[in-house]
Amino acid sequence: GQLIAGIAHEINNPLNVIAIQASNLREIAADEDERRAAEAIQRNALRCGQLVKNMLAYARNEAPSRSPLSVRELVE
Repeated sequence: GQLIAGIAHEINNPLNVIAIQASNLREIAADEDERRAAEAIQRNALRCGQLVKNMLAYARNEAPSRSPLSVRELVE
């Protein structure tokens, strides 16, 4: 559990920077292609962050939680 917590911390820090910078890039995008690329970067950084959270929950033996889910996001 401690190993996973340490790894999660080291992964989450750069992922947060990537997600924030992608958001900034999206706002200043010169065209639609750049905006879509920035959105893809941000979406995937957030996805990786969720994977890290799932690993931490598994390591801590937390009970799974339920929440609303967009089927569209799941398919994408």
